[in-house]
Amino acid sequence: MGKAAFYIFPLTFLGGYHAMSTIIQNFDEAYKEWIKSLIVKETNLRVRSRIEHGLEHGTLEFLRSVWFPVMKNFNHLHPEWEV
Repeated sequence: MGKAAFYIFPLTFLGGYHAMSTIIQNFDEAYKEWIKSLIVKETNLRVRSRIEHGLEHGTLEFLRSVWFPVMKNFNHLHPEWEV
């Protein structure tokens, strides 16, 4: 089974500039909590397994470099899977 692919829409650009070291530390903490919450909420074992196996590199870097610096959280971000 492949790794999880997240498609994130819409992307709203809000927020300001932050030092990269602060973003990485906060990103790691926020990401771990977000993944844990997805696993706890997911009732479908197959989908839960995909979440547990992690994100593809490109998706993770998008979240780290684009999403999190702008949005500063993962609220209202839901995974959608390729068909």
